[in-house]
Amino acid sequence: MGEELDSVASLCPGNTEGIQESASTLPLTSLPDGILIRIVQAADPEARRQLRLAARTLRPLVDACSTSLTLSSYSLPCLLSRGRLPDFAPELCSVLLSLQDITAPAGYLAKLPRLSFAQLPRLTSLTLALANDHLLPPAAVVDLAASIPPSTTRLVLTHMLGSSRPATQLPARPSPAAAAAAGQPQLDYAALRHLLCLCPHVREVRLDGGCWVRSSSDLQALVNLTSPSKALAAVEMADVSLNEGAGTFGGPAGADGGHEVVISSIRGMYLDPDDGYLRLPRALGSLSGLAALDVQIVTSMARQVPPPAAAAGAADAADAEDVGGLVAHVAALLDMADWGVASEQLLRGLITPALAGLTRLVVREFQGSTMALLSALEGLPLLAHLGLSGLDDAPYITDTHLELLSRLPSLKHLAVDRLDISQHRDQPEQRQDQQPTDGLFIAAGPYLLGSGGGSCSGSGAILPHLTGLEVALVVHSVQRLSQAFPSVQHLTLRWLWEQAMRKLAGWASLTCLSLSNLDCCLDWGLLRTLTGLTQLQLCRGSSYEQLAELLYLLRALPGLQVLHLNSWHCMRNSEPDSATSAAVAAAFAALDPDLHRAWARIRAAPDATTAAGAAMTLLRALPRLCALELTDCGHPLLRCLASRAFLEDGGPLVRLRELRLCRLLDVVGADVEEAVAALPGLRRLAVHGCWPVAGEVLLQLQGLRRSGVDVVWRR
Repeated sequence: MGEELDSVASLCPGNTEGIQESASTLPLTSLPDGILIRIVQAADPEARRQLRLAARTLRPLVDACSTSLTLSSYSLPCLLSRGRLPDFAPELCSVLLSLQDITAPAGYLAKLPRLSFAQLPRLTSLTLALANDHLLPPAAVVDLAASIPPSTTRLVLTHMLGSSRPATQLPARPSPAAAAAAGQPQLDYAALRHLLCLCPHVREVRLDGGCWVRSSSDLQALVNLTSPSKALAAVEMADVSLNEGAGTFGGPAGADGGHEVVISSIRGMYLDPDDGYLRLPRALGSLSGLAALDVQIVTSMARQVPPPAAAAGAADAADAEDVGGLVAHVAALLDMADWGVASEQLLRGLITPALAGLTRLVVREFQGSTMALLSALEGLPLLAHLGLSGLDDAPYITDTHLELLSRLPSLKHLAVDRLDISQHRDQPEQRQDQQPTDGLFIAAGPYLLGSGGGSCSGSGAILPHLTGLEVALVVHSVQRLSQAFPSVQHLTLRWLWEQAMRKLAGWASLTCLSLSNLDCCLDWGLLRTLTGLTQLQLCRGSSYEQLAELLYLLRALPGLQVLHLNSWHCMRNSEPDSATSAAVAAAFAALDPDLHRAWARIRAAPDATTAAGAAMTLLRALPRLCALELTDCGHPLLRCLASRAFLEDGGPLVRLRELRLCRLLDVVGADVEEAVAALPGLRRLAVHGCWPVAGEVLLQLQGLRRSGVDVVWRR
């Protein structure tokens, strides 16, 4: 990231060994530092990123103007060796403390004052990334508070509050690990309130990791964060269990006379209260200033069904089983009743004036009236992102629902499970000489895409201003999606059907596309009509032949710059059916010789790395591809980039500038080093969550140090 100082390799002194500036950067780097600083300060974040990747000598100047920093257990020693943060990064505005890989982060927090955080006058945002099962004793909360400078007004938490169940909610015979985890001190509701009392300058909290709400006391604790009381927090922290008392349900922020804190984001509120459903509207009404809310209603986890014998107390085993089944049925009915009450109270909470400023809302497992829910959204004039999942009475979002959504003036992004779009009422009537074919009108002659692929703002548009669309399962549509949503730029389809690409054909506004579960789709050839794509993600493929076919089609997309391959654990297919006509095979080879040759090499490959290389060679035909990401893929897709067969068949991918590796297994430092050496144009390498490669080993590899590549590693 050009605006992020998270590159441990570039921060360590001594990484300039063997670095040679290219001739194209010499005129720029030869300018006086004063002029270069002014150039960097005037550049936008993307331009700064490019400057940082272009020349190693410019990185200290870019770092000095950087506004964000990521601190981890591996970057902290390197930063401490450089001295104080104000000396080399005085413009910092936000800091991320990445502590997910630290079981006991107390010792890490105690070292932070040595970086002189308090002397960063522009530092306004601090993100604390802790594991959900972290251990944070009360003394560490004090250390953390001492590290937060007085200029910081926003605190972001990425772990889930309330994720550890109290002892009262443990099973009758909990495991030793569960019993131990229940009483461990964490940065939970009470500890967070104590932290806010120690930092009265923090005025905004974002719960990006979400929170569990299992009781009315949890609702009270959540509301109490908006007006932390120092006296009450001190009493609460004296309790080892860090449990809040039920007390009287509180009111709006500032009711206790303390400083006010705005909870601006809750990215996951999991509602499972035994009591307190009726208090939900008032609790939501107390969260004035909330801008983003993701909420899910879950079935009660506290209601345990006893075993049949214990439930019946009868001697006859059959009678006991019948009674146990009846008890389970009654428990299920009670869960459904709770769901209904929770949905009703959630609906009442959404229409409170305090939530009128919501810009993002995601509702999952709603058991009430979908029409009533969508009608209530008219009271949210700023709502830009809406997600609907698991709606009880509306498995499909239909034209009627979309009509209500069209009344939301700010809606830009919609995420749903299923879409069912019939012919829109404003669409011109079909002429008698036309025949409908899957939403396309064919008068006389072959199938034509038409000018602009139907991506016009014509009368068939349903949500003409929508720019982002996500569909988890399936779309039923008379018209093409480009006609219903003519302005969509980002599209995510998490499950493809046989003629999925026909619905997307010619969608001129699309620039970013994500496709998952690819096996069912049969009309991949129409992918070539999406000529405006700059980013593409392909998830969950099944074979190297399939990967080769898709990469071959991408050569028709001249603007494609970023390619994500996700969850490709490919097995080589067997030889083609011997009954296939030789004439058909010859015709195919003549029409698509590159793809035919790639398939032949995949089927004849002696190992998976060679087969993966045969498919990946087709990337050379993408003229503007500059970034490649491999996520949760088999290691052959990485190793093939440096394989002898791959390099001898056309050479390396010289245009590739950025490589991101996420959650790859069986990858060691040598694999990464060889891949970087085989990509002469590479400027940035990001390695996140790969195993067993370790950050200390990766950042000390001589091949990476000599290459000058900007390296980022995170566990």
